[in-house]
Amino acid sequence: MPNPYRPEPDFLDQLVLTIGIAVSKALSDARGSVREYKDLRHDLDRFVQILHHVVATYQEREHSEWLSGINSLIESVSQDCTSDLQEALHYFQSKYGPSLGGQEQRLNTTAIGKKVEYAFREKERLRKLREKLSQATQRLSLLLAIHNYKAARVDNLTLEKRYQEVLSTVEDISKDIELQSMQLSEQHASVKVLITTLTTTSDHLQWRATKDQNLAEELRNNTSSIRALSTMFETTFRLLVEERENATSQTCFRGPGPASQAPLLFEDSFGTISALPMDWLFSWEHLRSMIQNRFEHQLGHQKVIRGEYVLEDDLSGVEIMSLPWAQVMRPGKKINMAMKFQSVTEEGRSRVTEGYTCPGCEATMSVRLDSNGNVMCATTGCGMWVKHSRAKQDAPVLSGSSNSSEDGSKDAPRHFHRVSFDIFVVPSRTSRGGPRSKKYVQVWTCCFCGDSGITTRIDRCPSCAYSRCTRCQVQTTRVR
Repeated sequence: MPNPYRPEPDFLDQLVLTIGIAVSKALSDARGSVREYKDLRHDLDRFVQILHHVVATYQEREHSEWLSGINSLIESVSQDCTSDLQEALHYFQSKYGPSLGGQEQRLNTTAIGKKVEYAFREKERLRKLREKLSQATQRLSLLLAIHNYKAARVDNLTLEKRYQEVLSTVEDISKDIELQSMQLSEQHASVKVLITTLTTTSDHLQWRATKDQNLAEELRNNTSSIRALSTMFETTFRLLVEERENATSQTCFRGPGPASQAPLLFEDSFGTISALPMDWLFSWEHLRSMIQNRFEHQLGHQKVIRGEYVLEDDLSGVEIMSLPWAQVMRPGKKINMAMKFQSVTEEGRSRVTEGYTCPGCEATMSVRLDSNGNVMCATTGCGMWVKHSRAKQDAPVLSGSSNSSEDGSKDAPRHFHRVSFDIFVVPSRTSRGGPRSKKYVQVWTCCFCGDSGITTRIDRCPSCAYSRCTRCQVQTTRVR
């Protein structure tokens, strides 16, 4: 009779066979625990990468306030999945990694035990893990769909806002274009006015050019007439000059005719005697004009223009320029002309006792004066007449015009036959150098113009030991 508590041989054999098949599958690398472990690791790694991409994508985008709640839920679900995955990876890696994760598996007792344990004990854990991942995937899919829907609405609002901004900008640009168009219209009107003005000006200039051409043509036609008129003017001017020269020349007067009165005898400063008919002269102005014409282009012309000359009666020696014309001028009367110069002497010094120096030949002249106060140089070939008279002023007052003319710098006493000096007397002074006091006065005498005196306008010459006046070289002379 069979024992009910003892298994039958067929059942035991079948159980052993089933366990053997399961163990063989677990130990097989192609379809056993190793294969399942590698597939699990691959799926988990892929899922982790997908989560990283999702989180990175939605973190980099600019979200509005409407999407802040959905973003926080997506982030929370992603963090839960990440924590579950990290926990599962840590568990499987630490427990089965050395035995199931290697490339080459050694058939030792530990590896076989791990493979069998993974095949029989981890099925429930794997099922729960897959359920969690499936739920997380469904949640993420739903949240992403909601996020995309709301993001589309947000994008529409953003587009509308930007559309309003663009529309406002376009309106501003349109206003600017209208304003510029108005300005261009005003400028166009101004340009039209300017074109009209330029056209009028061009027509006027063309008319003026035509008129100038006609005038030039008339001038060319009248050139011969102008030349003939110029020739006539030159001839007339030459005749006038000849007439003036004939009127003022001494050869023009040959003395009185049988039926005319005795002429007026005039001796100029060069010693030339001219006979002037009385009916040609009526006043002092006529005589001065005649004298100026006589000295034109000759020495002393500038002094004549400035009036630096004297007219004396030949008999009395009196200056007659201050007397009335009718009282002085009589037929047969002789008038002497002398150029006027200035000189300075020390007070108490008498030129009469010491003699004069001839300005022409620099010889000592006779101290004997004639009845008119004139002295004549006795040197043969000189015969210069010199008159000295004391000036009415107490100090020398030199005319500024006598020292500033270019032609006047050539007028020296030696150039004339008859001269008159105005003597200025200055106080003497005592020298400080020795026990014997000496009186001296420092004067200067111009070598060219003959003027002398004490003035404040005397400078030291930079190249010689002499002084100079404002217009010529001046010698400094000390009289002791």
